Amino acid sequence: MNSKLCVVLLVLMSVLRSGASAQCNPRYEYECGDGTCIIRYWRCDGVHDCKDNSDETNCGQVCYDCSYKYDPDYPDYFGCMPDKYPNYCFKDEICSTEYTKTENGIIISLGCMNQLECSVNNSKNDDSCNKDDPGATETSCTFCCDSEYCNDA
Repeated sequence: MNSKLCVVLLVLMSVLRSGASAQCNPRYEYECGDGTCIIRYWRCDGVHDCKDNSDETNCGQVCYDCSYKYDPDYPDYFGCMPDKYPNYCFKDEICSTEYTKTENGIIISLGCMNQLECSVNNSKNDDSCNKDDPGATETSCTFCCDSEYCNDA
């Protein structure tokens, strides 16, 4: 192969690769500061996945992230194990707790939620919503919090 052609191909591949940095799918991927893509859920998980460590900068609160069924016979049962379900929120998110009534009982979901979305959902809570007694709810309820691990049920 002609050496000039090889150089042109190498330059073309380099240009194409450098332009690929904007090709991360924001729904599924996070774009590192160096342009590489990682799985979106690896962002702010406490592990440096980007070569430049940009995936662990500007992270928000640490919250529990799990769902479990509320048991009225054991109201003090907390269904998330702290060492197994920590989650680092994005900077614009806060910890949230959601109670959702289903046919099978009340499901408690803990995790991160955009601050504005959490506030809006919280403002729509019915009068029966009570963070200390999810069994008393007549509807779905959302509670927001702004301190570490405050989304425990």
